[in-house]
Parts: sequence; structure tokens; C-alpha cells
Amino acid sequence: MVFGLFSKKSTQEKALEKGKKLADRQNYSEALSWYEEVLDKDPAVTEARKGARLCREKLVEKNLHEAECFGQFDVDKAREHALLALTLAGKEDDLKKRATTLLNSIGPAKASKKPVREEEEKPKRLFEPSCGGCASPSCGDTHGEEIEEHFEDVFYLYLESMPEHEKPLFENLSNVFREGYVALQQGELELAAKRLKEAEKIDAGSPAVAYTRGLLEGLQGQMEAARKYYEKALAGAPEFTSALYAVAATLRELHRGAEAVPLLRKRLETHPNDREAILILGASYLDLGQLEEAEETLTELYLSDAKTNSTVGFLWARLKEAQNDPEGAIRAYQIITNTNQNMLEALIPLGLLYISQGEPYAEAAVKVFKHCYRIDQEHGWFHLLRVAEAYAVRGWQKEARKILDEVSHDLPDDPNARALFDQVNKKTQGL
Repeated sequence: MVFGLFSKKSTQEKALEKGKKLADRQNYSEALSWYEEVLDKDPAVTEARKGARLCREKLVEKNLHEAECFGQFDVDKAREHALLALTLAGKEDDLKKRATTLLNSIGPAKASKKPVREEEEKPKRLFEPSCGGCASPSCGDTHGEEIEEHFEDVFYLYLESMPEHEKPLFENLSNVFREGYVALQQGELELAAKRLKEAEKIDAGSPAVAYTRGLLEGLQGQMEAARKYYEKALAGAPEFTSALYAVAATLRELHRGAEAVPLLRKRLETHPNDREAILILGASYLDLGQLEEAEETLTELYLSDAKTNSTVGFLWARLKEAQNDPEGAIRAYQIITNTNQNMLEALIPLGLLYISQGEPYAEAAVKVFKHCYRIDQEHGWFHLLRVAEAYAVRGWQKEARKILDEVSHDLPDDPNARALFDQVNKKTQGL
């Protein structure tokens, strides 16, 4: 790079200028490298720190949006983007928390179920002995030096991605726990269950062990057991925010959101800017039908983060629909789809809202569902039925019936699909 060719001052000026220009062009990745070049030489340069922070925010936001989009149809890609967001967050705790929260919502990688022909050499799994399995009494021992070294390395990668204040909870625990934790993250649930049960005895009273057992129980659909483990973790470490979020989210899953509210309100008394707590509290109020409280909780976050946080956008749209404010819900979904044009979870309710508002919005609905058809061929019949419905609302009965004739041959063998077809067919006939 340019360092060494100029004085320290001129080097900083040139690097800062380059970083600013690249950031102005929204080339945040290269801009970040220039800002970091300055900070490597002098960490006290305020302008470089602010510039690097801005770049990290933009890069993390971009990858979190990509992760949310891929999460609807390619979980592995979603996980890749969430992990990249974690890396790009650097030492910024708030950005790391956002990335970690999304990563936790995606869940650990699932073990592959793809069949392998017997004559083919099977790829080695993380916990498979290097010999591939033999008659030796020691074969399959997961405490061998090679395997232990492997899961140790992987565990420290996961540890590095955790919020700074939670890392000490996971450090200095037994190798049995570390192996169980890595197994859980890799989708090896049977091995994870075995190791974590052992770890409960070896690392007795550890909040991290209790929390990880909660994750395992949740993945196995045992939500009440998961809740108890999360609460045990939180009792042992009151500042264990991941456990707090997990308790609240699990209570919502159990339709006990009223119990989550006081936990979250207490958290916000001391940490009023905790975005994750705000989101879960707002969602809990919505679950309970407490619309005024939900609006009061979410308003400030929606106004500041609507363009960068689709979660608050979805909650706001849900709130506006519950308040019988379709225009407000439409605006919320529009903000989401302006940022991520292929997010079906926002496109479909947006299109349905357009249809519900009658003829003035019908052409907008047609546009939305035609786009859905292009990006989601697997459910093309559904999107075409909605196009036909929008045509009927617009008064274009001939065009609507033409689409129905085509779709009738592609309907899946599902009574719900037939019921939707019949419903749209009645609209085309003015019934």
C-alpha cells in the first residue's frame, strides 16, 4: 500500500480521503480496508473510526438482509451470510448481537440425509474416526487426539462469534461440553444430547450448559423443557441476554406471552436501547392483542430502523393490519420490498392487501404476483390464481378466466388449492 512512501500525516490524509470517496460510492468493503489501514497505524484517528463503523454497519446490514432473504428457501446460504455479517461486525458489540440473533434464529446446520451408494467412499463427518470405522476397540472413540483437536478448533470459532459479555460463560468448561456444543451446531443431535447430559454433571451449575441444553430441547420440539433450561441459565447469570431472549421467545411459542412481558420490561428499564428486547416485547404485545402498548413499544425503533430491519417492518405491518389500517400496513410492506425485492414473506401479504383494497390497487397486485410467479415457480399456481383474482377485481373478467383455464391443469392434489381456485373462479363470474 502507500505507507512508507509518504509522511505519516500525508499517508493518513490520503487513506482517509480514499476511504471517504469509496464510502460515498457505496463501496463499503474497500472503504473499510482504507480506514483500517489508518487505524492500524493510529487507532486514535476519530474520523477513521467513524468511517470504519459506518462501513461495518452497511456491510452487516447488507448481509443480514441477504440472510433473511435466503432464509426463506436456502438455509445454508442464509447461515453463510449471517456468519459473514458476524465477521464484518468486528468488535462492534451491537452489530455482533444483531448478527448472532439472526444466526440463532436460523439454527445450526442440519446433518445431511443425502443417500450415499455403498461402493462410494463416504465423506467423513466431523465426529467420525479418521480410519472410517474398523474392528479396533478404540474405533469410534470421539476423544482421540485428532478429533478432539478438530472440535476444539471449531468450538473456538463459535466462541469468537459470541457477544463479549457472554464469552466468559462458555470458557473454561470441559471438553465434553465443547464437543456437545459443536455437535449441536453441526446438527449431530444424538451426540449432542449424550455429551450435554454428561456435561451437566461435569460442569454442574454452568449457565452455558443449561442454555445449550435449552437449544437442544427446542430443536427437538420440547419447548416447555427448553424454557426450564433457559430460565435455569438466566437464574445463574442474570446478564445472560441470549438466555433472556430465548426465555421470552419460547414463552411466545407456548402462547404465554404475558409471562414474557415483565422480563422484557425489566431488561429495558436498564437497557432502553436493546433492540432485540424491544422487538420481542412488541411482538408479545401483538400476540396479546394489546395494540396501544405494541405501538408505543415499536414506534421509535420502526422510525429509525424500518429501512434496515425487516423484522420491525413485519411487526409494524402486523400492527397496522390489527388496527384496521391497511394503508399503514401497505407502506410497511413496501419499505421491506423496496430493500429486498424478492422477499416472498413481504410480497405475498402486500399483494393480498392490494387485492383487498379493490379496483384502485388491483394493477399493483397484478404486478406483485407476476413478480412472485417469476421468482417462485414451485408455487406458480398460487401466484397465478392471485393474478387472476386481481384481474377480476379490476374488472378484466376475460383475462382472469383465461388464467384460470391454464392453472386448472397445474393445481396440486390439495383441497386447499381447489378451494382457492373455486373462490377465485366465483369472483371471475361476479358471484
